Amino acid sequence: MKSTLLWMAAVSVILGTGCALTPLPQTSSLSHRTNHQAIAHAFPGDGGEPGAFSEDVFRLPGAGESIDLAGALALAMRNHPGLEASYLEIQAQEGVIMQAGLLPNPEFEVAMENFGGHAALRGVSAMELSIGLSQPIELGGKRKNRQEVATFDKTTLELDHLIYAQSLFADLAKAFVEVLATQEEAELNQELLRLAEAMLAAVAEKTDVGKVPSFEATQANLELVAARTEAENTAFRLESARQKLAGLLGEPRASFPGVIGNLDTLPESFDALQPEGLLRDNPELERAEAAVKRSSAALALAKSNAIPDITVGAGFLYARDANDYAFSIRLSIPIPVFDRNQGEIAEARAQAGKAGAEQRASQIALHTQLSEVWQTCAMAHRETQSLRRNILPLAQEAYDATAVSYREGKVNLLQYLEAQRTLFTFKRQYIAALKAFHLAAIDLQSLLGKPVQTFSSTP
Repeated sequence: MKSTLLWMAAVSVILGTGCALTPLPQTSSLSHRTNHQAIAHAFPGDGGEPGAFSEDVFRLPGAGESIDLAGALALAMRNHPGLEASYLEIQAQEGVIMQAGLLPNPEFEVAMENFGGHAALRGVSAMELSIGLSQPIELGGKRKNRQEVATFDKTTLELDHLIYAQSLFADLAKAFVEVLATQEEAELNQELLRLAEAMLAAVAEKTDVGKVPSFEATQANLELVAARTEAENTAFRLESARQKLAGLLGEPRASFPGVIGNLDTLPESFDALQPEGLLRDNPELERAEAAVKRSSAALALAKSNAIPDITVGAGFLYARDANDYAFSIRLSIPIPVFDRNQGEIAEARAQAGKAGAEQRASQIALHTQLSEVWQTCAMAHRETQSLRRNILPLAQEAYDATAVSYREGKVNLLQYLEAQRTLFTFKRQYIAALKAFHLAAIDLQSLLGKPVQTFSSTP
């Protein structure tokens, strides 16, 4: 492990001189951001201000290089087609907003009457020619209401885009942690394999000269086979984890040999959960709020659609038999006797009630999820601290003492191997606890929209 793991839900990036867990994006002024700018806004620097997007911050790793979390983010931003598709949907909604604000087109009319008949109407001698222009006029604020609905639809799409990006980066961060933890396990298994090989060689030498019984050589060989099998299995799991990470980076296969990070990076302690106000930056809740506003705008549009529009027009009339012309003006308005848009209004009112109920349900579900994730994170944190501060030092001390006693002939091989298994079992448990903590921390930050350190006590 060569550098600090930037553990987070979206992705942490290096800004300035330090590493920071990065808050999730705010949703104001999204319409003025490009796709990269929206993503860069998810990764503020010190003080919580949105970080300016630059290729220096999101540097693409070179071919064959191990990647850190910032490099993984850069690859995902460049390669993942889902981000581009999500953003293009926002751009498409710009056209919907434009269309919603357009006025109805005027109509040009030309009519010829009283020609091609019989007797007095034979030929064109009695023809009448009329030319007119009419313009529908929308009443009741229909155009404004249409624009509001379309604008709220765009806000929803922008939040969907950020939720999608957040979900993608959370999955990417989890896959990164999985690769990093499996790398740690692989290193641990290689260490155990080296010890087993050295032990077999030493026991075989002692067996040859009759210092230890032959069954100890068999036991040492069994330990070597088990260590080699475990190392091979971990290598397969590592390759699978690398391929999963590569898929989230938008690559058909992993082009990087490994990842760079440090699982040991975590806060010293966790405070008790105080949920009030913690979810105010959750984009799912913002989306639910936007849906409520959109439903209100849709209800206003449905009510305005009940107001009849008028059509005004003016025209020119030429009568050939009289060799004279005249002008006309027209006004038409539907009479809302049967259709007063009752059905659309009833639907919009029900949809507004549904949006409010879904918002309340989302709040309850997210608070429940927050409590569960917080507890998972806290339990994993307590386990890592217990292993780091108490269990691992004691296991290492016991192993060292047993190793000395074995070399001095005070304990047998089985007692030494038992101490070794105990130590490496706790080391694997420590890696698993660290991984569990980081995975839970990613879920926690996804819910909170803030760095986990914001809610933990540090010395």
